[in-house]
Amino acid sequence: LQDALSQGKQLSRALEEEAHRRNQSVAELQNLILQERGRENGMSTKLQSELTKATQQMQDQTGAWMELARVMKGEVASLAGELRNDRESRSMEASSQRYEINRMLEETRLANVAS
Repeated sequence: LQDALSQGKQLSRALEEEAHRRNQSVAELQNLILQERGRENGMSTKLQSELTKATQQMQDQTGAWMELARVMKGEVASLAGELRNDRESRSMEASSQRYEINRMLEETRLANVAS
């Protein structure tokens, strides 16, 4: 009976030690899981921040390109107007020169007919 009681106590201590060891292992695993979740949340927050920053940079860059396109459109319109005005001016000058040449030819023809 004494031996059985002694073996029961040893078995009880061994079970308590095993339970304690398992509780420590579970606590360590829970701690590791919490740390990993913290890292994942930190990484998620960092990635979200980087995405927000990249999105803002893209929007800023798009705005800059839109402004550049607006300026270029204005400059092209201005150059087209200048080209049109220059063409009209040259056309008027050429017309005036043709008129002057025709007038001189007519005067010369009339002078030759009169002589």
